[in-house]
Order: sequence, then C-alpha cells, then structure tokens
Amino acid sequence: EKILEVSWDTYTKTEQRFACIINIDGYDRAGILQDLLRVIYDSQVTLNACNTKSSKDQTKMRAKLAIEIKNVKEFFVLKNKLMAIPDVYSVTRESIGFK
Repeated sequence: EKILEVSWDTYTKTEQRFACIINIDGYDRAGILQDLLRVIYDSQVTLNACNTKSSKDQTKMRAKLAIEIKNVKEFFVLKNKLMAIPDVYSVTRESIGFK
C-alpha cells in the first residue's frame, strides 16, 4: 500500500454566488417598494435589477428582482423576511441558478 500526502485548498478568495430572479406580489401601497429594498439591503444581498408594475386598477403590484445569493438557504431566509412585509402575499423564485 502506498500513502500519498495531499492537501486541499479550503480557502477561496471569492465566495460563489448564484443568479436568482424573484417575483414579489403584493397589494400596492405607498412605500412598499422602499420596504422591499430595505429588506434586500439589510440582508446584504446583491441586487442587480429591479422592475415593478402596478395593476391597471392600482390595487396590486409585482416586483421582479434579479439578485445574487449564496445558496438556497439564503433564498428561503430572504423569502421569509419579504413575506413578513405588510401587504406582500407571494414571493416566488424564477429558476436560474438553482433547481
């Protein structure tokens, strides 16, 4: 038997991030976008793009956010924080980066 000594590079300078697009549906009100962005900022998630749209009768809204996250756990933590915002009733992920 031969024993071969090996070492693993466990230190990486940059943490791997995954692109993720999330759709947030809620009841439209003044300040809801500010609340969404505050949660994103406080969670230290990289925000790459933001697109919002109100329904014709201006009672509902949808925000589509392109973010970068570390892993699925970070997504679910962020989802729970977003769902805790008053008037937000749905947070879903469009699949790129994860399955």
